[in-house]
Amino acid sequence: MHRRSLERHATRLKELAMSWTTPEVKEICVGMEINDYMPAEF
Repeated sequence: MHRRSLERHATRLKELAMSWTTPEVKEICVGMEINDYMPAEF
C-alpha cells in the first residue's frame, strides 16, 4: 500500500473506533416484586 492509502485506512479505522450509536432503552413489565435483599457483606 502507498503511504496515502495507509493514512486513509488509519483515519477510517479511527473514525469507526470513535463512532457509536446511542443505545435504545426499553422498559419491560414482568410483574415481579422484591421481597428480600442480599446483605452488603455478601
